[in-house]
Amino acid sequence: AALGWYRRAAAYGSSSALSNLATMYFYGFGVPQSYPKAAQLLQVAVRGGAADAQNKLGALYNDGLGVVKDQKRALELFRQAAMQGYPPAMVNLGRMYIEAIAVDRDVVRGYALIRAAVDAGIPASLQELARRELGTAAGRLDAAQLARAQALASSSLCGIDQRAVGESAGIRRQDCGFDLAGPHDVQHLESLREQVVADDAAMATPP
Repeated sequence: AALGWYRRAAAYGSSSALSNLATMYFYGFGVPQSYPKAAQLLQVAVRGGAADAQNKLGALYNDGLGVVKDQKRALELFRQAAMQGYPPAMVNLGRMYIEAIAVDRDVVRGYALIRAAVDAGIPASLQELARRELGTAAGRLDAAQLARAQALASSSLCGIDQRAVGESAGIRRQDCGFDLAGPHDVQHLESLREQVVADDAAMATPP
């Protein structure tokens, strides 16, 4: 039922259904595993501005999974999702700025992004990364810089420059929370898998 429902909803352009279906293709849950198919679905989902889809597609572009590797596009997508207040993408951007990954180092902004994400609530899989990056950033900031970063973390834009969407950056997929973006936590994905397995078994059982 889950797979069929997502396919039907995706056919009508539902961003959430497209994103869920992409996750199933990414992992091979009930469907043949396919990065290209996951990327194709996410390309459509992001047209509706879905933050979780932007974050996932950014991860694929960063690693070149199912698409030609393009870290500039990855940063653009991560920033778009972060500007919607999406915590996993905020962690991604923060790490980019702190580590100067294909973008000028901006430790103040990086700290602010991750601090704001932690305060908003992030998946368990990102907590260790966030702690590590916050510690790294704090060690590079003086008292005045740290105070500014903390103030930025409380602001609505968290130091994101909306005019800078075209900057380039990169981040490893395993640090992006692809599997734990938005509603796609471990329990949700396992539930999807179980539903698909049950549906397949029911279809295979003669009346």
